[in-house]
Amino acid sequence: MKKLIFNTWSGAYFKPGGGEVQLESSKKHLEMIGYSIERFNQWCPQYDFDIFHQFSVANGVEHSLLSYKEAGKKIVLSTILWDDFPKDSWDYQRIKLLFDNSDLLFTNSDLESKRLSRAFETPIKKFHKTRNSIAATYQTKGDPTLFRKKFSIDGDFVLSVANIDKRKNTKSLVEACDYLGKKLVLIGHIRDIEYYNSFRDKYSNFIYLGSITNQNLLKSAYKACRVFALPSFCETPGLAALEAASQGASIVITQEGAAPEYLPDAIFTNPYDNEDLIEAITKGWEREPNLKECNELVSNFSWENTAKDIALGYEKLFL
Repeated sequence: MKKLIFNTWSGAYFKPGGGEVQLESSKKHLEMIGYSIERFNQWCPQYDFDIFHQFSVANGVEHSLLSYKEAGKKIVLSTILWDDFPKDSWDYQRIKLLFDNSDLLFTNSDLESKRLSRAFETPIKKFHKTRNSIAATYQTKGDPTLFRKKFSIDGDFVLSVANIDKRKNTKSLVEACDYLGKKLVLIGHIRDIEYYNSFRDKYSNFIYLGSITNQNLLKSAYKACRVFALPSFCETPGLAALEAASQGASIVITQEGAAPEYLPDAIFTNPYDNEDLIEAITKGWEREPNLKECNELVSNFSWENTAKDIALGYEKLFL
């Protein structure tokens, strides 16, 4: 079985999000089927391996990727990308360099593959879809009372589990729920404190609980909420939305990104239009849980299946 090195950008684990869940879950389930995986050691770079797998195209990752390319190693890049960049911008040129020097590009959806192929003028055959998934614990339903009792949450509420920053569009969600008179519960790291402070004291309708890593507690929160909302400026597709859907939550999610490929029955919203977000939350509030969709999602999106898809991609490199 092939040996791998996994790497991501240097600041990823200070306030981990979906990209880091993707890395850790992929590592765990690939090791379960026989792969040997180490994390990149910048102090003593490893060379006894077959594939260098880079997660994220964040600034700075090009140094290790290009060094291993020069050393003749096979390079896989998980793009986790939906942004637009002008072709004459430094970011575009830097990411284009990463794409050109990777042997295979892993995306989370067909939509992402096609979008990036066009934007970066990269052959579509260089892309390989490996879907995001949810942990096995979400195969069963949570107990909503666990979350309610721990945090003294009464009544119906809108839930959002996401890092708090401009890309997640948290402020618009707070404003929309305030307008509707709906209680909002926020869970996640604050990645942009200045952004958070811009609305923290202006609205009294939301409760911020910080980051929660206990999966049973998160599962309980998803089960307890009336609506789960993720009106980000893009998602590929938003792991928390998949987790919430597995628990029967009514999903309101951005139309920008890969979510329509994963959650076709969700309520989609335009993140640039607050009135549209208000309408989407209202629809979600009135919608009954879709148990059929819950069961299909749990059976389709498992990390065991994702690991098999990743392994198929790795095998392409040695044909």
